[in-house]
Amino acid sequence: MMRNFLSLLFISVLVLFTGYTNTTFSQTDKPEKYSKIKIYINNNTDFDRLSAYDLHIDHAVRKNNFIEAWLSQGEIESVKKSGMSYQILISDWKKYYDALPKMNAGEIRRAIENSVATDNVSHSIYGSMGGFLTYSQVNAKLDSMRLEYPGLISAKFAMDSSVENRKIWTVRVSNSPNAPTGRPEIWFHSLIHAREPESMEQNVYFMYWLFENYNIDPVATYILKNRELYFTLVLNPDGYVYNETTNPSGGGLWRKNRKNNGGSYGIDLNRNYGIYQYWNSSNNGSSTVASSDTYRGPSPFSEPETRAVMKFVNSRNFSAILGAHTYGNYLIKPWAWQDPIPTPDDAKFNEYLADMTIYNHFTIGTPSQTVGYKVRGGADDWYYNDSVHSPHRIIAMTPEIGTTGFWPTQAEIIPLAQSMLFTNQYFAMIGGAYVYPVSTTLNKTVYSPGESGTLKIKFRNKGLQTAQNVKIECTSGSYYLNVPITFYNYSSLSSFAGDSSTFGFTISPALPNNSAVPVLIKFKQNDSDVVYTETKYILTGNGSATLADSAENGFGKWTTNLGWAVTSSQSHTPSNSFTDSPSGNYTDNTTNSMTLNIPVNVSSSPITLLSFWHRYSTEAGYDYCNVEVSSNNGVAWQTVSSYNGTQTTWTQQNIDITSYANSSSQLKIRFTLQTDPSVTSDGWYIDDIKLNNYTSYLTSVNSTVNLKTINEGFYNTSLNSLNMKDPVTMYLRNSSSAYAIIDSTETTVDSLTFTGSFVFRNAASGNYYYVLKHRNSIETWSKAGGEAYAFGGIMSYDFTTSSAQAYGNNLKLINGKYCTFSGDIDQDGSVDAADLSIADNDSFSGMSGYVNSDLTGDGYVDVSDVSITENNSFNTVTKIIP
Repeated sequence: MMRNFLSLLFISVLVLFTGYTNTTFSQTDKPEKYSKIKIYINNNTDFDRLSAYDLHIDHAVRKNNFIEAWLSQGEIESVKKSGMSYQILISDWKKYYDALPKMNAGEIRRAIENSVATDNVSHSIYGSMGGFLTYSQVNAKLDSMRLEYPGLISAKFAMDSSVENRKIWTVRVSNSPNAPTGRPEIWFHSLIHAREPESMEQNVYFMYWLFENYNIDPVATYILKNRELYFTLVLNPDGYVYNETTNPSGGGLWRKNRKNNGGSYGIDLNRNYGIYQYWNSSNNGSSTVASSDTYRGPSPFSEPETRAVMKFVNSRNFSAILGAHTYGNYLIKPWAWQDPIPTPDDAKFNEYLADMTIYNHFTIGTPSQTVGYKVRGGADDWYYNDSVHSPHRIIAMTPEIGTTGFWPTQAEIIPLAQSMLFTNQYFAMIGGAYVYPVSTTLNKTVYSPGESGTLKIKFRNKGLQTAQNVKIECTSGSYYLNVPITFYNYSSLSSFAGDSSTFGFTISPALPNNSAVPVLIKFKQNDSDVVYTETKYILTGNGSATLADSAENGFGKWTTNLGWAVTSSQSHTPSNSFTDSPSGNYTDNTTNSMTLNIPVNVSSSPITLLSFWHRYSTEAGYDYCNVEVSSNNGVAWQTVSSYNGTQTTWTQQNIDITSYANSSSQLKIRFTLQTDPSVTSDGWYIDDIKLNNYTSYLTSVNSTVNLKTINEGFYNTSLNSLNMKDPVTMYLRNSSSAYAIIDSTETTVDSLTFTGSFVFRNAASGNYYYVLKHRNSIETWSKAGGEAYAFGGIMSYDFTTSSAQAYGNNLKLINGKYCTFSGDIDQDGSVDAADLSIADNDSFSGMSGYVNSDLTGDGYVDVSDVSITENNSFNTVTKIIP
């Protein structure tokens, strides 16, 4: 769904570069200076040392022996007192942030164009605060969404008010948004910490994806028809407005709400949740000092913001809650209050975490397993096990989005939102019933024309409710693929129950090698609601190679922005491979790419498979080897696969990039090593890169035989024509024993030209006998040895020119033309007494109409029909075959 980019961009640029609405309020505290600090930590005991000095580090990038975090001067003093070794990496956050690059209008336009191309999202999510939306702009977005999509989003309503009496606005999103529907309810919230605006931006992006893809994308459609989503974009409005006031261009690092503690301000809302046992846990995951960034407040739910949440959650029937934060690229599960002791649903959480991070590769676990810190009084513990909903447990998790800090660069706003899109989609789905694939496996990689195979689909209901009337469909997307059984029904599937369906298929022998035929997979719930779709391709042959590079001929097919080159230190096949850092370890804080320099045209063979061999050594969870594809000569790129950690042996990767290549005439691929600011390793080695392409055969290809034949009885010699047009069946039979039928078709032979155009679709090129059958004629085969037949071609054959045109000279000469014998009324292969008896009886009875015994085609069975039958019976006319 394309939109008017000029008007959208005008609005986004206008919002971006005009001033903000300043909110004035009394304050006595001055924002602290923040610095980026590296603290050397070897084990959990070191974290406990920091906690002992009331330092509870939140939102840090954790490495094997250190963490990096933005800390205030007061927090750095606590590090000093703890005796931990540390290093100041960036002295002044404000100076650092102000020097970050800003996007110009052209870059904004290209970012939105890319979001349209990849996600069909055309609305801008940019605002005036360093590219981020202000509090007032967020509220205006909600109003504009309501105006544009009144059937999908409610008018905003206030959950309650903040300390400074700002509304905590919330909306309901579904295709019936004006009142609760009783559907499964899921809540998405953000900006509980005021310095984390990307948490809000990615929720806005997800909302637009839902709206713009309704009735287009099956998952968006299913969610809006079968779920009730709630969004609270700014849970801490006072803190967010305070950051806007102190830092109108973005970069404000105020975290808490704006409660006046008497000499200091603010409660950490994500440490203010109950129950008391969680809030006062002995793990020391919050501060009791009012000036601390992690101050928990005087009691659980002491703040109007958290009390508003408590009342809201207790008034609804949420099955799942996702509270977004930044930063660190983590997806965090409960428990926190007794971390690392798991919840009773730990296996379910682990499966969800693994599924939800399949594309963004976030590090998963409890707080201590991810970033390394402890938390008490956090939201997720109370959501999961609050008093109102127990024993029903709300599935609650926390994503920490991005790795570049609380205020990422403006250019990262949309890409980070896109990195969360699948996670948000999946989370919305698991709130109810959600049948999801475990695996889809073909019994072979490559097939031969005419071969049969199987596709096994394993699936599980990942949702929290029982799935009803589940249908697993597997249908052919091509004339050349036959799937006899196309679906299996399951009346119900309990939460986390699984099953499998196996589908058989047969490939037409007419399908040429180096072809691909699609098989279409759909999961449906409630009989017709589509919850999952996938296209797999059945391949014949090895494809045509449009790219093959084993690094033996140098780097000429590639360009690099930094240091990729050919190396002989490692290779899959002798003697060279490509690597990002041929002279040693890679460089930190870089994006180093190797890009195909000349685009590949795959428009005529659009099914595109990328294969390569590789090995790698990177910092797990922080430095990534990304495989990227561009269908527009490098203007926009999409990541199709990503790797991190260590793989010491050479392994082959086979990736179907058809949907990314998009039948392009300007396809490029790129291998990118993306690294963070610290810890390096040996890097990425790649060898034997191949692009194999296949031709897609969706509809049938016609092969035509223009065949001339005359039926003895129908032939009117005085008019040199047939008495009637009549259907004739033609078979293609193998030219060698046992002469199997390969294909057949029927057409009407013209009465004047004696010619019929017989169209075949299932026979491959080869040598075949042409065999004719008519309702009252002898089966007649073409001459000995068979005829050359070309798939997709146009061929001709004439039985009328010579008796030798038929096998065994089995034709009758009439008026200078050779005709097939009539009289085989019972179609047993010979004209005999049985046929004569039928003709005799029908003639005596005065039979008329379309009957087999009407050999002359005049509409009556009479003496002329009996005469032909009697003559051919006397001469023992029979079919003659090899």
